[in-house]
Amino acid sequence: MSKTVSLTAVIICNEDSATIAKSVESFIGSVNEEFRLVVVDNASKDGSFNVICETIKATQIQDNLGTDEPEKIVFNKIEKVSIVGIKFKKKRNIPILLNYAINSTKQDTQFYIFSQRAMILGNFAEIAVATLKYNPAVGIVYSDFEFNGETSLLKSFERDDVLTMLVPDNFACQAHLFSGEAFDETLATGYNADLFVKTCQNNLLSHIPIPLFKSYDKKYASIKHNYTGSRIWA
Repeated sequence: MSKTVSLTAVIICNEDSATIAKSVESFIGSVNEEFRLVVVDNASKDGSFNVICETIKATQIQDNLGTDEPEKIVFNKIEKVSIVGIKFKKKRNIPILLNYAINSTKQDTQFYIFSQRAMILGNFAEIAVATLKYNPAVGIVYSDFEFNGETSLLKSFERDDVLTMLVPDNFACQAHLFSGEAFDETLATGYNADLFVKTCQNNLLSHIPIPLFKSYDKKYASIKHNYTGSRIWA
């Protein structure tokens, strides 16, 4: 992973064999410049990693990388996208998977997109990277999303209510946010909210008020979203 790229996209897969191919394919077709796509499988038992390998047409495979390392790492390049597929042997808290991907790539990455159980719609990557590049004070860019055919409208978070509002699983951010500790590995949930809170201390958040992700996560089925607003805030 030594070649410098502007963007690294990280997809977390956790028993998502039915949707992971759509997620991966949507990212491959979403960016017009060279970028890296890292797909990390959390020891899925439903054949998710086989679907990942088939989708990226894996050409190189590393097996049995040690007890503290992933079980498999596969590689390929499709058009302008360098793809890495990683399978962990044991279930871990999601922040451990995210930090593994970050620590493997942050030395040559300017911007990240993180995604779980979703496919990218439209030009989120293009808008997010442009926002982060031309306004370095912005730490995180997030958008509304679609779930089950309906648009879920997020809000522009107020400084004192980030932890009480819906924090998206799909967003872009500056790589320099991870110069120290990245995601809190002790958290099974709430790790994205924790990152948003820490980002608020020194950076701005930018909200795109249109749905640029389609979510497959059933946790949104019981949540009604009607938050509105769009601004960059300090």
